[in-house]
Amino acid sequence: MRQEAKLRAEGKPDPLPNTNERTRNWVYGRSELTEEGEIIVKDHATSEVVQALKGPITAQTEAGLFTPEYHKDELAKALGTKEHGGRVRGVSSSATWKEGFSETSSHLYKKHTLHKKEQEDKAKEDWRR
Repeated sequence: MRQEAKLRAEGKPDPLPNTNERTRNWVYGRSELTEEGEIIVKDHATSEVVQALKGPITAQTEAGLFTPEYHKDELAKALGTKEHGGRVRGVSSSATWKEGFSETSSHLYKKHTLHKKEQEDKAKEDWRR
């Protein structure tokens, strides 16, 4: 984004550190970025998502407690919902899942591989309890 490049050139902090392009597009599409680098949100629901992205999710990512992958990235966690099948938020409306998530988890694109990984993760979590 041009505004982010301008903020970096001026030495101002990143308003959304440790987030992917999809998440940034979603947030910037529902808010405004000031000259100082502050995000001004347009509604309460978006404000809650932005606060989650800036706070707990960023802290968990930095601490290594949360590893974004495929449809379980920062945005999906902040929204508290799974990504709807056949639809990718934060990118072109014509983008497929393969295109929308290619940079993060193209190795999990095939549904059966993803399902197997989800089952393994669930089994590990159940075993830890």
